Amino acid sequence: MKRLGTIAVIAGLLLATALFYRLRPEETPPETTEVKVTKPTPVPVKQEPTPTTHAAADGTLELEAGISHGYIASANAEDVYAAIDISAKEIEGGTRPPLNLAVVIDRSGSMRGSKLEYAKRAAMRLVDELEPHDRLSIISYASGVSVDISSRKATRAAKASMRAAVQQIYAGGGTNISGGYSRGFQEVQRWKTEESVNRVVLLSDGKATVGVTNPYSLESMARTNLQQGVSLTTMGVGLDYNEDLMAGMADQGAGNYYFIDQPNTVVSIFESEFDGLAKTVARNTSLVISLAEGVDVENLYGFSFERSDNQVMVALAEFQSGEKKNILLKLKTSAKSAGKLPVMDIDLSYEDVTDDGAKNQNVALSSVVTDDIAKTKTEINVDVISRVQQVEVAESLKEAMVAYDRGDKAQAQQVLEKRRSSLRRARKKYDLQEPAFAEAESELAETANDMDRYDSSSNSGKRMIKKKKARGRMILLDKTSF
Repeated sequence: MKRLGTIAVIAGLLLATALFYRLRPEETPPETTEVKVTKPTPVPVKQEPTPTTHAAADGTLELEAGISHGYIASANAEDVYAAIDISAKEIEGGTRPPLNLAVVIDRSGSMRGSKLEYAKRAAMRLVDELEPHDRLSIISYASGVSVDISSRKATRAAKASMRAAVQQIYAGGGTNISGGYSRGFQEVQRWKTEESVNRVVLLSDGKATVGVTNPYSLESMARTNLQQGVSLTTMGVGLDYNEDLMAGMADQGAGNYYFIDQPNTVVSIFESEFDGLAKTVARNTSLVISLAEGVDVENLYGFSFERSDNQVMVALAEFQSGEKKNILLKLKTSAKSAGKLPVMDIDLSYEDVTDDGAKNQNVALSSVVTDDIAKTKTEINVDVISRVQQVEVAESLKEAMVAYDRGDKAQAQQVLEKRRSSLRRARKKYDLQEPAFAEAESELAETANDMDRYDSSSNSGKRMIKKKKARGRMILLDKTSF
């Protein structure tokens, strides 16, 4: 009994101790308090605008564009160049579009002999190449105009009539270029379709003496006819025609211009023209360039264009497989405040012959206006600078030939030497390594030397004038010809 009492006492003490410690308020576990940490809001870093000096869009016609300077100074007006390159893809085979052509042949007195005979042979060679779905009219002109064959489909019977009509063309009289061209246009216009390639091919060996003789009026005719969907190719034969007129009409008509030095090459030139037309991959091609406020066009080289408010429109007619057309614009920018300047938006539209559908491609270029003069020396598009040098060589060739033609040999040589020195400096400044630039320097020097050898009124002098003007024109249109 005594042992049991002792155990009970001990148990009671333990229970009391446990209750004592459970009930002490200072031993109650503290409530857990969540600590909130406020993170500072990050300050956004201001992104500096960046220029877009190159852009491209793919299609049957490949559109590529660039501007010469990514950064331009805000302090004063700046010259900026923009290059627009359009290349037709190489396409083999396929169904070619129908041709709707008028061949207009000069039969004035000066064409008598080998010139007219080769022109007639070329026309008959063209007839041989036509297919039944093609159309052709044959016009000849001297003081008056003859419709030797009205436009008709090239069936076997029609081809026989065409050949017979060509054989009956004879020479004599003045040179009514406007009359022949107008009638050729009418024949094509009568049968123009959305699917056909519609073109007049005009050949002459002399200056316009009958009808409309003013060069600007004749070029205006070509521009108006192009707006109505009919393009123009011109061919100058010999050394006595007005090459500026024939080239100008072709430019306004968005076609080709050929200088035919020897009459026996007329046939091959006709074949070249036909081969190109037969490989047409795009037609009714046009370019619309929308300029930003503060951007103005000082010059657009090589191509006819129209201006409406802030838009520049260039009609480019047809593109043959593999054909390239290169447009250079000289711009003046006058933005005063720093920031991004959307220099231009470029829209290319055309009828795609390869899949018979309307296509549209668009690219945009921008510069950044800056107060940092050092920055304007960066982001230079050397490809555009190279194109500028090519165009300046072409312009100098033409300017020199104009001076040489009027008998001012010293002025002509000075133009060429000035361009040669400028090209040499540009090659060094921009590290232009292409061999073509070294060759161009040599060509400029050789041309100046040839002026000492030939009088401008001699056959050799006339030939050089026409060749160099034709070369300058080709450089303006296609940079691969440089």
